Amino acid sequence: MERSAPLQTALEARLFPYVESIGFVRDKRQEPRIICFRRRTETAVQIFALLWATRGRPGFWIQFAEAPLNGIDCRGNHLFAEDIFPGNFALLRGWLIPERGKRWFRLSPLWRRLISKQRDGADALVQRLLELFPEIAAWWESKAKGAHLVIFAPTSLPAKPDHAPVFGHSVRPSLLQRAFARDSVWTIGFLGLAVGVDLVLAIQAPDLRQMLAVVFVGAIIGFMVSWFVFKILRRIRVWINGGPFHNGDLVQVIAGPHAGKTTAVYEEWPSRNQVRVDLGESECQDVKDVFSYVQLLRVKSAPPPTE
Repeated sequence: MERSAPLQTALEARLFPYVESIGFVRDKRQEPRIICFRRRTETAVQIFALLWATRGRPGFWIQFAEAPLNGIDCRGNHLFAEDIFPGNFALLRGWLIPERGKRWFRLSPLWRRLISKQRDGADALVQRLLELFPEIAAWWESKAKGAHLVIFAPTSLPAKPDHAPVFGHSVRPSLLQRAFARDSVWTIGFLGLAVGVDLVLAIQAPDLRQMLAVVFVGAIIGFMVSWFVFKILRRIRVWINGGPFHNGDLVQVIAGPHAGKTTAVYEEWPSRNQVRVDLGESECQDVKDVFSYVQLLRVKSAPPPTE
């Protein structure tokens, strides 16, 4: 946060007093990462938050939303309006951007500020935010979409798992299935094949100078070949394991501390070739129930054991 100290000072001096003067109340529970403000009206609770950039970069995002006075139901829980933050997917929400093509407010590099003779980049950035803030106010008032607003529609979140017991016929994974369930095997195999292709091409060069050139080109070719081969291999492994998997599928975990456990899929992440499976309340809360398709086996349901 040291690089963001001038921004913090400018915000504390100009933005925060302004929004508090028009009725917003500061919520410090998520600080310093998130600085949130709420204002209750007759019909809704208006929320906006400043999210500091990660890794010490001098900048921030501005998110905003509107919540019902009585809160919302989200994944089986009721959230009061005072506990809702603007990034909640169940709300109509948006971002305020400084200009087209930029999603966050950030200080220009020092060399650019010197060339453009900007004496105080932090004050200029906060001034820009104050100039654009009325667009958020207009959206709250009439849902008018300003030129610097990016609006996101509500997204229905999957229900929380009920943790009901499930019963399936246990399957003994093969040696290859256990091996390919490890992330390290894919990483080592991918890099190994890429390096192997590179070396095969490099040793055919007639002299050292050409060899160095071939090593560079061969690295690119090696990574392309490795990506293509392992993409096909992963599809084959997923097919062998019975995937891809969908909500309600009965599966057996073959990787990690829960290996051998039979459970059910309750949430899909298809863009990442992953799913979440019901391993209990603790794992669900900590998001430790995420597995890739190659780390699961499809199993058939079985009758519950009789006493």
